[in-house]
Amino acid sequence: MNSWLKAQGLPERYHTATFDRELAIRRTDAEFMALGHPFIDAMLAYVGSYDFGGLTAIREIKAPEMVGADGFLFIFVVRHRIAREDGDEYLFELAPVFSTAEGKVDETALGFAMRYTTGSGASSVKPPDPGVAFLAVKKHLEQKAGIWDWDEDVEFIGLSWVVFK
Repeated sequence: MNSWLKAQGLPERYHTATFDRELAIRRTDAEFMALGHPFIDAMLAYVGSYDFGGLTAIREIKAPEMVGADGFLFIFVVRHRIAREDGDEYLFELAPVFSTAEGKVDETALGFAMRYTTGSGASSVKPPDPGVAFLAVKKHLEQKAGIWDWDEDVEFIGLSWVVFK
């Protein structure tokens, strides 16, 4: 990440910065971090790039009935094209899919992962590689949503590792 920031010509650290507009007005020495600031714009570009990889969170969810069902929550947006006489129309669908690290798609775990949106960060947890899970999720979504062209019709939004406690 630091090398990516350096490549953008940005410093590794901002010592006095704020997201609070009022504070930025009062403290002229503080950099106001908002849309349009080079750092914020670079971060938005980074999380939208393929270099980012997509893992946005590690979540711990208290659901004793789901202990042992840990896995990846993938979030996609699927574009559906509807051909009409007066021109094509596109509908967009949010498509979350939950998979174990071994590639087993789990609808029950998906319900818990989507229902319980809060959870504490689990900084000591190291998630496994999501590669096998992604291939299973991709196949599942292609069949479920009838996707013909993955690159054209699917946008990857994010990925989190979910640990049930």
